[in-house]
Amino acid sequence: HCSYNGMPAVNSFMLDEERNLYESLTSVFETSARAIEKEDFMEAMSLLAGLRDPIDQFFGAVRVNVDEVVIRQNRLKLLSQIRATFNQVADFAQIEG
Repeated sequence: HCSYNGMPAVNSFMLDEERNLYESLTSVFETSARAIEKEDFMEAMSLLAGLRDPIDQFFGAVRVNVDEVVIRQNRLKLLSQIRATFNQVADFAQIEG
């Protein structure tokens, strides 16, 4: 069982959709962390909703399971960042309820 929890290597991105998703995830992760600190869970959820387009564009253009190991692992790390970003908000959102 392999873990892909590390940060993806930006210099290994081959496609604009990878870069765009990474930049969007980084921005939302940081901005939603600030919203959570202020207990503004609606803002944090709204930020997550804004990830739909970059995620859709990524899956529409990027094949994750490519033969090149380094590229595949980097893309899997990027997918792991999606989960980490959503979990950051979802875990705290449950506290309010």
